[in-house]
Amino acid sequence: MAWLPELKCWQIDVPALSETDDEQEQADSKHYYTRITIAAAENLFGRHTRTFLARDTMPMCVADTEAKYCKFVVKDSWVEATVSPGEDVRDEIGHLHKIRGKLRDHRDIEGSYPIIVAGGRVQFNRSDCEGVVEDTTASTLGDVFPNVATPVDNSSGGNSGSKNEDPRPVPFRVHKRVATTPVGKLLRYLDCPLKFAKVMADAMRAHYKIRWYADILHRDISSNILFYETDDGDVHGLLIDFDHAIDLSVPKTTRHLDRSGTLPFMSINNLAGNVEWVTGLDDWESAL
Repeated sequence: MAWLPELKCWQIDVPALSETDDEQEQADSKHYYTRITIAAAENLFGRHTRTFLARDTMPMCVADTEAKYCKFVVKDSWVEATVSPGEDVRDEIGHLHKIRGKLRDHRDIEGSYPIIVAGGRVQFNRSDCEGVVEDTTASTLGDVFPNVATPVDNSSGGNSGSKNEDPRPVPFRVHKRVATTPVGKLLRYLDCPLKFAKVMADAMRAHYKIRWYADILHRDISSNILFYETDDGDVHGLLIDFDHAIDLSVPKTTRHLDRSGTLPFMSINNLAGNVEWVTGLDDWESAL
């Protein structure tokens, strides 16, 4: 990530993806350019996620970085994960890649969910010129990390968190970046109840197909659903934020092992911490 003073914008490198449908294969990286921050990560605690509105071609002047020229959302985050990417069952990038492949032919919901165009774990060159290393809390803290690390619970695809009384405070986090399209607006900018109903219908239709055709359950239905307008003035819903999603085809991920989602919209089972099967009904309860 580098600042370009002559253009007054950031250049963000996002790991590129291969074109295979079911497997992630990190290639080089793609450049994105932005000066518009949608969400900042300025606090010590919280989601540790920054989001930018970006374009994928080099701007010719400062005006070229205005919002109307930005067709992509870039999410830069430090998320709890497993050390091995193959065991990272809560990986949003992996979910989006699977969704893109499984729903490629479902034109009726095209534009109702984010299409991943790049994404992966961030890497940097080693100072000793011996290859690259992933940007993680372990690589940042080095030999100190084993003494302060929170034990990892692979059964839930992340760290044991509140279920473990171990006082060691630092979870294993991985630096990830992902770029998606289309770009949407917040629901509060809708000015018509009928449009709101259509947006919600679009989002939940996408939710249904993603659940049944890709085996991905969202688990965070809230007011963060977005909408966008087409040139003819029609509105469409956009289901975003798959960072709490789980892959139901993976064993041991279908129970409420933790509270997930946005507090005012959580299902009763989720709030109560009941160890019940996670189903699409939890998300429909959140939507209602």
